[in-house]
Amino acid sequence: MKNFIFKRVVLLSDTQKSASQFVFQKKYNLITGGLDHSAGKTSLVKAMLWAMGCEPHDVPESWKALDCKVYVECDIGEDKCIFYRYQNTIKLSVNDESFQRFSKITGQYASIFADLVGFSVLLPNRPPKDQEPELETPPPAYYFLPFYVDQKKGWSEVWNGFDNLGQFADWKRKVIKFHTGYLLPEYFEIEEDIYEFKKIESVAQNEIKRINTALEVVEEYVPKTQFTIDSQDLEKITEEIRETLQELSVEQEKILNELSKLTSDKYHLNSQLELITEASEELEEDYKFSVENIEADELECPLCGTYHDNSIISKAEILADKQQLKKQEKGLRTQLKSLDNNISDLNSKLDHVRIHIQEINRKYAIENSEGKRFELVDIVDSLASSAVQKNVTNTKEQKQLDSKKAHDKQKELKKDQSGLLTKKDKEERNEHFIARLESHIQKMSATGVNLNGVKSPEDHKKLLRDGGAAESTRAILAYHSSTIDMIKTYGSEALAPFIIDTPRQHEQNDFSYKSIIDLILYRLPHEQQIFLCALDDHVIKSYKDKATVITLNNKDKLLGSGDYKKLRDELENVINFE
Repeated sequence: MKNFIFKRVVLLSDTQKSASQFVFQKKYNLITGGLDHSAGKTSLVKAMLWAMGCEPHDVPESWKALDCKVYVECDIGEDKCIFYRYQNTIKLSVNDESFQRFSKITGQYASIFADLVGFSVLLPNRPPKDQEPELETPPPAYYFLPFYVDQKKGWSEVWNGFDNLGQFADWKRKVIKFHTGYLLPEYFEIEEDIYEFKKIESVAQNEIKRINTALEVVEEYVPKTQFTIDSQDLEKITEEIRETLQELSVEQEKILNELSKLTSDKYHLNSQLELITEASEELEEDYKFSVENIEADELECPLCGTYHDNSIISKAEILADKQQLKKQEKGLRTQLKSLDNNISDLNSKLDHVRIHIQEINRKYAIENSEGKRFELVDIVDSLASSAVQKNVTNTKEQKQLDSKKAHDKQKELKKDQSGLLTKKDKEERNEHFIARLESHIQKMSATGVNLNGVKSPEDHKKLLRDGGAAESTRAILAYHSSTIDMIKTYGSEALAPFIIDTPRQHEQNDFSYKSIIDLILYRLPHEQQIFLCALDDHVIKSYKDKATVITLNNKDKLLGSGDYKKLRDELENVINFE
């Protein structure tokens, strides 16, 4: 298993003309402020995670005001990596290669980061209206979740250590199961194939809807005529059509086919026009809202917590998007006008053909064996309609077959997914997790925590329903350490550093706090890097003696001023700040 090791971090603020660097050891690191609660311990670890592409909770406004550039050197297995982040831009260099620049943490950056750390999870995104979801690689925060205990939220719940995790629906189950080895990388390789067949099925189903529309058009233009004739009458009709009406019949069939296609196209163009009109109106409302209601340059989404740019440039982009929609609307209306003209021309041609058929109809009268009279126009219409319906129905049947094959293939692939682990494999993982969890809870004297109903790592909420606040804090740490043990034993990703921010929560007495420190020292994987943020305390002496100690207690706290020019010059030689 690969290890993820933080080696060095540089924080640089051009607005404050200040900078600091921090060098870490491969195993134990202590970040302390002495007895100063506000020295910047939490800000340092959050800056490190932010540089990776995470969005930590409750970043102080004072820290945001520093407008920091963050530079991180780390090893991920055999790969030597440099991460650099400033505002929303991330730059990454692997093994001294040229820096790649990314303007967002999703998409290409998320995929490259996931490849580096072996995080194979793929999650369905939230697609625009009337579109199928696509699988995406989630941002780095989803990888770091089991390895980070946030100072505030982290000690009351798990799997919620960062902001903006709501961008994927129902993500938690798959992320937990991948981390802990219940879902293998092959699961997501198969998942990609499943989604490809989902697309095929969706396309086929949409085509079937279009074909149903076409059939309705044919029924509208040429109602089906029911008639029964004997073989002699049929021969007579056939001869008349062959000799007199063949060309007219073919032409009418061609016109009806074209009419059904154009009418179907018109239907779908109108649907697109409605969507564009709706989107244009929404953009207009967004612009009014951003101008009239929001004074700040950022706007927080009330659903997922994402911060959106509300600067003049962003507002201009809204107007540009609206203008682009207007162009698209104009283009669609031009297409619709052209379609209407073509439909009108075809209707004229159809009327012309029928006039000719009426003229022939006046010359001929056909009766079946029962003496029922049929006009040739009825027969020609019926034969033309039947031919069109037959052609379209054949296409529909093929699309239905395509849809069924794609659906059946998905079932087959899901069966393959479920067969990647046997029932025995899953039971082994459950037993391993529970054994570690019980041992860790016993070690930290948190026996008031009720483990009834806790069978696997997915049952984390049941773990916290009983017990006092102090015991629940220790149960959180027991859960994290058990999860990390699962990652080491069954996982396929790099083992990231475990970052524990201020574990002396909820009035832990010295005995309980000592049990927490002992777990950190002796119960976590020996090869895993540890970051402990804590006040200087006699209880942590055993940890402090083994650790690289970073003390943040100067007047500038996290950022000093003496190294600013030197550090800035060094970074500028490595990274183009533009």
